[in-house]
Amino acid sequence: MMLFLRKYGFLFIPPVYWLIYLGARLTYNGLTGEFSADFLQGIRHEGVYIICSLCVFYFFCLEVEVGDGEFSANILFLIVFFHVVLLFITLLICL
Repeated sequence: MMLFLRKYGFLFIPPVYWLIYLGARLTYNGLTGEFSADFLQGIRHEGVYIICSLCVFYFFCLEVEVGDGEFSANILFLIVFFHVVLLFITLLICL
């Protein structure tokens, strides 16, 4: 199990990030009591974005080989670049 986490642990970074993000957003809006229709629609749009970005991330992880024990700069670039690009596309769709 530890060998698996050591070798493929970077694959858990995006889902954990998005779970923390959604948890913080839902907690903040729950504390302020702002569960309006616009908020729920925004959560739906963000859900589509999150699913698409994770699919793209994992697709490109299959294409990029990671050496033993090293965190590839290509993987870090893919995490940041594709999430930003998909966020921008989602923003344009939601407008």
